Amino acid sequence: MADHRIEPSHSTLASRELYVQPDFWGATDALGRKLPAAGETGAKRNKFVGLFYWTWHTAQSGRPARNVTEILAKNPEAVNDFSHPVWEGTPSGTAHFWGKPVYGYYHDRDEFTLRKNAELIANAGVDVLFFDCTNGDFLWDDDYKFLAKVYKKALAQGINVPKFAFMLNFCPCDTTRTMLRRVYKEFYSDSDNECLFFYWEGKPVIMAHPESLDPQEPLDREILDFFTFRHNEPTYFAADTPYDADRKWWGWCSVYPQTKYGVKKDGSVEQMTVNVAQNANDNGLNAMNSNGGKGVYSRSFAKGDYTYSYDKFGTEATVSKDTPDLCLYGRNFQQQWDYALSVDPDFIFVTGWNELIAGRFDEWLGTPNAFPDQFDYEHSRDCEPTRTVLGDNYYYQLCANIRRYKGLDAQNFKINKKTIDVDGDVSQWKDVTSEFAAYRGSGLGRDTTGWKGLYYKQPAAPNEIILTKCAYDSENVYFMCECEKDITDEGDASFMKLLITTPAAGENSFDGFDFMVSPRMRRKEAVVERLGKGYKRAPATEDANAARATVSGRFLQISVKREALGLDGDGIPEFGFKWCDANLMNGDFLDLYTLGNAVPAGRFYFKA
Repeated sequence: MADHRIEPSHSTLASRELYVQPDFWGATDALGRKLPAAGETGAKRNKFVGLFYWTWHTAQSGRPARNVTEILAKNPEAVNDFSHPVWEGTPSGTAHFWGKPVYGYYHDRDEFTLRKNAELIANAGVDVLFFDCTNGDFLWDDDYKFLAKVYKKALAQGINVPKFAFMLNFCPCDTTRTMLRRVYKEFYSDSDNECLFFYWEGKPVIMAHPESLDPQEPLDREILDFFTFRHNEPTYFAADTPYDADRKWWGWCSVYPQTKYGVKKDGSVEQMTVNVAQNANDNGLNAMNSNGGKGVYSRSFAKGDYTYSYDKFGTEATVSKDTPDLCLYGRNFQQQWDYALSVDPDFIFVTGWNELIAGRFDEWLGTPNAFPDQFDYEHSRDCEPTRTVLGDNYYYQLCANIRRYKGLDAQNFKINKKTIDVDGDVSQWKDVTSEFAAYRGSGLGRDTTGWKGLYYKQPAAPNEIILTKCAYDSENVYFMCECEKDITDEGDASFMKLLITTPAAGENSFDGFDFMVSPRMRRKEAVVERLGKGYKRAPATEDANAARATVSGRFLQISVKREALGLDGDGIPEFGFKWCDANLMNGDFLDLYTLGNAVPAGRFYFKA
């Protein structure tokens, strides 16, 4: 069997065997919601999260990318008019995007996007992806196999990638038998793929109906013995199921309060679902755009007068049905999470990540011009960041709730007190244990087609960070980053920026970051700026010597006076920080997903 394991950092300055540990990171989203820390969640528990994931985009990508949200913004009267000219006469069933993904209109052979999403999903704490293979005999074979190659490479680059599982037809039909045989022979029989198997009750799990197999056939018997089977329930309205039934069931989507699958004799539950939204209402299943989009349980929907609250920079913010721009806050999603957390099942199945598209049909369940599963940014159920108004809000909501469910490992070190001479040799950092590894390969370039007529090309990040450390003394805080190769600024103003968040960061900060330190590589200096909402920048201090930066080969060292960052006193300072290279030119956090290198990714930051 091939050796596919998570590799530790290969830094020359790591004080110990060091792995990337997202549990130690913080983040504040665009709504001011902070990720819970270990003290709020409790210790890590033996709980598991699966995420519905789609590998069908390549098959659809031979046609132009059509965006329903953009189309209807200009032509709202076309919402239930199949013959309206704005639909360009596309035939019934033609796929349309509900919004534009942050990585553009990509397909499933885009290594850049698959690798970036692997990192995001791993950082969230997801254990397994379930592939949607519920139609016909479509396994999207070439696409999941390409994804497997990307994930094995990512594993070797330090990413604890989620494992793979398949959800097949909702009944024991002939195509189910065909798919079971094919996926067993082509994926599970290859020992090189074992690093991607997700085990449940000691065997790889699969959501499928084993009745489609013939126990008298040797191959079928082998398959029956190989998997832990869970029958996949199609309806959103199923009654609770007992664990000790001969046929054990798991769900993928339920209306609130969600079905409890596998209720055990002690009252504990094996599996539940949590969904961003549901194409259903009190009367049953319905198209996402039924009644112009007002007839289903959308992102803003919740049962009753449900509210949830969070600490927004020291002030309690409450989300209710009267909250402006309610779609941004995931009220439906949060109500389902709250209920699932109260039940505390062994496994939570989240729908979903990247369905992205839905067919446009002349009619479906009584809705003309119907979009059954996805419609627009309000009536959709993906967590993957998008260029719509939703941005990355649902991604961090996913991260926050997985933390509450699974718990967190507490950070096992405190920031070291040590005076660093940034003009001195980098070996002085060797014994500093307040250190954080970074994934290798995060700054990869992109050179690929998208949907018909689209091409995405950009260079790799100039500087790929593999390790960062921090320290302090009574006057300064110190930072060091080690890169894969010698550091270069390439004459670019987007060179290496250090974002810092302190306890004083408020609602008028740059989404929780209140300072930015910009090294000037050639002059051995650094500029300290205060950040405001909308990426407003102003000098943080009149002291021209408040910060200093030096570069030596692969290493960048920075010292910043505590006073310039408002870190008063001489005790242990409290702050968080992240590195940004070849991005953030316009103050758009979404660029941190697609341009250059951000360590850690997106809005995450290291906590000193």
